This record gives sequence, structure tokens and C-alpha cells, in this order.
Amino acid sequence: MLDFLPQVPRLGQFGMGIDDVRALAMLGETEKALDTLEKAVAAGWRFDWRMLLALRSLDSIRDDPRFVAQKEILEAEMAAQLDSYRSSRGIE
Repeated sequence: MLDFLPQVPRLGQFGMGIDDVRALAMLGETEKALDTLEKAVAAGWRFDWRMLLALRSLDSIRDDPRFVAQKEILEAEMAAQLDSYRSSRGIE
């Protein structure tokens, strides 16, 4: 899987998303998994983020401060987008 995934774009409907992060986490490659998660978030990965970050395949890194920080970045960004949408529609 790790040999195949670099051939697939990260983003988009048919992108790998964070499949590489999941594989690395399951293999116990904690630092690589966290580095890759940070790169994915920085690259704009957002698709199904809440569901994918909750998968058991990420249990080995879930409590790491770097994982928590990436999740907080995504949560803050999504909250800001929701606020912007509500504001643009006059919704309180």
C-alpha cells in the first residue's frame, strides 16, 4: 500500500486522503505518520476529516500532541467556515 499510494493524489474525490497516515500508524511508524498527517493538513486535506480521524487505525497516534494539534486546526477552520456561512446568510 505504501508503495502504491504515492502514485495517487492526496486530494480530490479519488485521492488517498490520509490512507498513508493510517498505514504508517498501524505499522507503528509514529513519527512518519504524524509528519505525514501534518503535510496532509497543510496541503489542504479536509475530505471526511472528522470520520477519518476517528478511525481505529489511528488509535496509536490519537493522543499524541501533534495529532491533537492537527485535529484542533481542522476543528477551528471548520468552525470559522461555519461562522462565515452563517454570517453571510444572516443566521445567528
